[in-house]
This record gives sequence, C-alpha cells and structure tokens, in this order.
Amino acid sequence: MVSFRTFIHHGSIEIPATKELPDGTEVLVQVTPLGEPLGINECDWDDTPDGIANWLDWLETLEPLSFTDDELRDLEAARNEQKQWELQRFSNHGDKLAGEWK
Repeated sequence: MVSFRTFIHHGSIEIPATKELPDGTEVLVQVTPLGEPLGINECDWDDTPDGIANWLDWLETLEPLSFTDDELRDLEAARNEQKQWELQRFSNHGDKLAGEWK
C-alpha cells in the first residue's frame, strides 16, 4: 500500500506520480481529512498589491529572535548531534537514492 499526503485545490486532489504506481494501475482513493491546517492555503493568499503591502507591513512588526548563551550552546549541541546522525546515515541514503535513478 502506498500513502500520500496531499491537499485539495479547487475541488481536485493531486497525487504525485511514483514508480510504485505505474500508468494504468487501478487504485482506490479514500479521503481522510487530517484536521485543521496551520495558517492558510496558498490558494487563499492575498497576492494583490494591497495584500502584499499589508503582509510586508505585518512582517516589519516582528522582532528578531534573541538567545541566551545557554540556549545558543544547546542549539549548537543539537546541531552537532544532528550532523553526526546524518553523517552516519549518508552513505546508505545516497546508495538508496542512486538506486531510484537507475
């Protein structure tokens, strides 16, 4: 079974193509709403000049993040831990990706 996470846009469901489902494969699609979305959908963005100006005005009200020295140390430690995790798995993941393109 293949699962997809997707969105409904203008009354249509878009499902990405994959090698696991070649053209002509018959499928059963069951729709399960995943709850309230965060923010707004792209199709609901106000991309008029006034809408963009309003968004830029709001953006200017945001204050920059500031971290304490302890928070910066914790963040750096978490980044290093993530980096080590990724380095340990890089080779296997790269081989898997290369196999997808063959």
